[in-house]
Amino acid sequence: MESSSPSSAEFDVFLSFRGFDTRNNFTGHLQKALRLRGIDSFIDDRLRRGDNLTALFDRIEKSKIAIIVFSTNYANSAWCLRELVKILECRNSNQQLVVPIFYKVDKSDVEKQRNSFAVPFKLPELTFPGVTPEEISSWKAALASASNILGYVVKEIR
Repeated sequence: MESSSPSSAEFDVFLSFRGFDTRNNFTGHLQKALRLRGIDSFIDDRLRRGDNLTALFDRIEKSKIAIIVFSTNYANSAWCLRELVKILECRNSNQQLVVPIFYKVDKSDVEKQRNSFAVPFKLPELTFPGVTPEEISSWKAALASASNILGYVVKEIR
C-alpha cells in the first residue's frame, strides 16, 4: 500500500492474536492469505515479550483495519490485552475498522469473561504482576466491548 501523506495508514491490517494459540495455524494462514491478495498486514513476529509497546501501538495506529483473533489463551496475555485496549481506542478516535474472530472460543465467554477468559482475572495479581486494578478493569471492559462488534466465529479448522 502506498502512503500519500505521513498521516496515512502504512498497513492495511494489524493482526492481534495470542501467538501460543494461533501463530502457526489459523493466524499464520490468515496472514498468508491476506498477503497473497496484496493486502499489507502487520504481525508482531519481530517484537518479543518485554519489548517496548510504543512501537506496537504505532503500528496499530497506522493500520486501516485491526483483526483480533480471540483464542483460548488470549486473555492470559497482558500484551494482547493492551493491544486490544489500543485497538478500541483507535476504533473510537480514528474510525479504524475492527474485526473480531472468535477462534474456538464462545463469543459470550469473551464478553462475560467466563471459562478461559475468567481464569486470568481470578487472581490478577499473580497472572499480571504489577498491573493496576484500573488497567485490569479496562481490559475487562475492552473484552466486553470487542465481543459486541460484528465479527466471525470459527468453531474448528476447515
